[in-house]
Amino acid sequence: VDPVRVLGADQPVAVTRGRIQYLTLAGRFGQPSDVSAARLVLTVAPTEPGVEITVHPSGGVVPLVATVRAGEVGRPVVRSINVAVGTNGQIEFRTSGGAVLAVDLVGVYRPASSSSAGRYVSIDPVSLGQMDGREIDFAVPASVPADVEAVLVSMTAWNAPSLGTWSRIDDVPSLVVGPGRIEGGEVLVRVVDGRVRLRSNVTSRVALDLVGWFTGPSAPVSADGLYVATAPTRLLDTTTTLNPLGAGVALHERWAVENSLAAFSAASAVDVRIGMHAAHGAGSVP
Repeated sequence: VDPVRVLGADQPVAVTRGRIQYLTLAGRFGQPSDVSAARLVLTVAPTEPGVEITVHPSGGVVPLVATVRAGEVGRPVVRSINVAVGTNGQIEFRTSGGAVLAVDLVGVYRPASSSSAGRYVSIDPVSLGQMDGREIDFAVPASVPADVEAVLVSMTAWNAPSLGTWSRIDDVPSLVVGPGRIEGGEVLVRVVDGRVRLRSNVTSRVALDLVGWFTGPSAPVSADGLYVATAPTRLLDTTTTLNPLGAGVALHERWAVENSLAAFSAASAVDVRIGMHAAHGAGSVP
């Protein structure tokens, strides 16, 4: 959808420890009353170190893994998430500490048994290359249908000389970068004239991978790729027996772990949140 600031429109909202912020989406901000889930972009600027914000459907189970963790005061964090809409068309934001929060709505999901447009197609990642600069402008690969509504891109940025933000051309933030840090995240970008465009207010090194897209009206009618929200389900916990490596065995550098998704056997892709702590050093989990 056309992006709209749904929380912090006039100025970002200050949240405090233990506060629950409610946000009604169904039937508001120009959206239909039957919205079942939404794609949100959260911008979190912590006023205390180690702030965690958890977003979930109102009236539903609170996830054990936080949605966003902002570790350093003065260093904002941007995250793009899917979240189901709960009781009274609302979602909830729970915070572990002080922060300033802004939320942009960039997409919605509506109930359907089948559809042509708006279905997600997950693919093996396709590298779109690396570059240095402040602007990204590339044509979507030929393998992507010409009328796709949007693409999902995995974005990693580093070597920024100062604090800055990568954004979509509609000014919705995508990723915060800064000195000495490698930052990554997924970005939902609308395709315009067969091209994807991003821009930044600071130069950095950027790597992009295409990981999927949302179908356009020429796609066949199907139930494949419809988004199905579920109650939070813990799949892996290296501190407990819920761990294929063995109870309490940590995931060490260059190790890999595979998880059974037998409970979601009909799914072609899953939307998961990963939380980590007690890392021995800087790194990433691909």
